[in-house]
Amino acid sequence: MKYAIRKEYQLKWCVSLFTCHAITHYRSVSGGWKNLYLDCWNMRDPRMKMRNSAEFIIVSCMLAALYFTAKKNFLLFHSVAELFSIVVGYTIFILAWNSRRIMDNDYVLFIGIAYLFISSIDLLHTLAYKGMGVFPGEGSNMATQLWIAGRYLESVTLVSSPLFFFRKLKPIVMLEIYAAVTALIFFSIHIF
Repeated sequence: MKYAIRKEYQLKWCVSLFTCHAITHYRSVSGGWKNLYLDCWNMRDPRMKMRNSAEFIIVSCMLAALYFTAKKNFLLFHSVAELFSIVVGYTIFILAWNSRRIMDNDYVLFIGIAYLFISSIDLLHTLAYKGMGVFPGEGSNMATQLWIAGRYLESVTLVSSPLFFFRKLKPIVMLEIYAAVTALIFFSIHIF
């Protein structure tokens, strides 16, 4: 029984890490999933071994650099980590916006529009972080409030997003609503 569970786990791990290779192998060999599993797990292809080794080395070096950056300069580490999440949020918006005409429902488009503004709030949080000097005299209170506001907007978005499985969304109206909410959040934190 343990062996069967282990094989299933290995297959999921293999497919998730080597998706591009797995799809080309599945199309080129008529053996089906068994050959796909054996090829991915045993990595008979030397190009695959080189690719995985290079990816492992690059990821390891990046993690080591982030670790030493965090030990030396926390502000730089925080900025890099926040910028990574901001780039991911903007990428979600770009993908959702450019594929809006071919999607069956507006669920992904709603989440994409929301993440444009959530990432913008996160960018303001990064700039307002204590020590950055963009908003002088604010201290850490403004950055904390922006972070909480971003998480609140994100949670409301993710809770309400299943409504758009069956409803149509007007993208421009939703952009205007999220822009107004984001501006209201920023001005309420900055002014009040």
